[in-house]
Amino acid sequence: PDLEVRGDTIVCEGSKTNAVVRTLGVDDCTYEWSRTYGSVTGGIPAGDTLRVVPYADTSVYFVRVTSPQGCVAWDSIHAYLVKPQLTMMPEDGRICPGQTATLQGHMADHYTWSASPADPTLAGQDSADVIIVAPTRNTVYTMIGHGSNDCDALPLTKTVTILPPPIPRVSVDPEFVDTD
Repeated sequence: PDLEVRGDTIVCEGSKTNAVVRTLGVDDCTYEWSRTYGSVTGGIPAGDTLRVVPYADTSVYFVRVTSPQGCVAWDSIHAYLVKPQLTMMPEDGRICPGQTATLQGHMADHYTWSASPADPTLAGQDSADVIIVAPTRNTVYTMIGHGSNDCDALPLTKTVTILPPPIPRVSVDPEFVDTD
C-alpha cells in the first residue's frame, strides 16, 4: 500500500502528540509501530494512530503496514523535543542610542516575545523567530519557544543595554596663551 504518514513534530518534554498513517487505495490494513526499523519492539499499540511521547531529543517511530494480501510498506515520523536557543546581535547586547539589536529564536516551532520595560519597537513582531528592536533604555527581552502542539518551553532572556553617549571634555594647556 502507498502510505501517507503525518506527525513529524516538535513537542515539549513530557507532552504528547499524535502520528497518523493513512493507506492510499487499500482498505483493511494492519499497522505495527516500532522504534527500530525492521522489527516490532512491542508495547506500542497497533492502529493507524500512535500517541507519541518523545523519548530522546529526536525520536523516530516506524510503522509497518500490511495489506490483506500480505504486501508490506514502511514509513516513519520524527518527534523532536523543544530545546529553544536565543541569540542576539550584537552578542554582548550593548548598543548606542538609536541603534538596533537583533534577537533570534532557534529550535522551536514558534515563539512568543515580551519586553520589560515595554518596548514599542517590539509591536507586531511578538510571534516571529527574529525580532529587531531599538529600545530607548535598558530592556530585558523574554522569549518562550513553543512546540507544534502549543506547549511552552522555559523562558529565555537577553538584555539590551543602552550605552551612554560620549560627552566630550575639552581642556587647553596652558590655560592662558599670550600672543602679540
